[in-house]
Amino acid sequence: MIRTPRRTITSLLWSFTHSFVKRSSGLHPRLPTTAAPQPIANRHTTALWRIVICIDACFAGEDWGGLAMSNSKRYRRIKFDSQKTPTKTHPMSTYSCLKYHLIFGTQYRQPLLLKPMRQELYAYIGGIIRDEGGNLDLIGGIEDHVHILCGIPPRIAVSNMLRAIKASSSKWINDNRRTTSEFRWQRGFAAFSVSKSKMPDVDRYIDNQEEHHRGISFEDEYRNFLIRHGIEFEERYLFEDEHTG
Repeated sequence: MIRTPRRTITSLLWSFTHSFVKRSSGLHPRLPTTAAPQPIANRHTTALWRIVICIDACFAGEDWGGLAMSNSKRYRRIKFDSQKTPTKTHPMSTYSCLKYHLIFGTQYRQPLLLKPMRQELYAYIGGIIRDEGGNLDLIGGIEDHVHILCGIPPRIAVSNMLRAIKASSSKWINDNRRTTSEFRWQRGFAAFSVSKSKMPDVDRYIDNQEEHHRGISFEDEYRNFLIRHGIEFEERYLFEDEHTG
């Protein structure tokens, strides 16, 4: 049988040490497994035993620091915790393209988003989306609602993005007195995922909002979107009314 390098070298070391100790001290030590041999009077043979055990442990893939003497004067092997070299890891990259069509209106569908202030509002909303880690593709609408096509990173929930948009933009409108009365958005919203191939269609739809709403109200448009996407709803919870608000 062909022996491995480790078995060959350690066997030779043990044979040499055994012969040396036997000649020098007259003792007949046994080869240790988990424990070292009995103490040897000669300090030179003791040191030699320690060296051989350490070499054997290294070949075995162990991390033994050396030998120590216990209260019973018997040698034993002590395993020391070595400082492990940290493994360099390469984090896997995460890729996403999550586009959403967001729709929400003013409270009670009041026509408060007048044309002179819309572009400023749209620019401000775009800044909110960017601050939250998203990106704005297009925004449009008319006096009582807005449509937003944007990308939202996977770490942010759609509801959290909408909450940030509504809270910050309504504060901006009120702080700058852009409306004659206190401004609020509706409490709900609609959000639909958009595939890359459908983005040009959604772009055109949002860009032509004024022309589109010459023949259809925001309420009907909102219902049509829910029906088209197979979303069940109850009419009484669909919109806020001033007498139930």
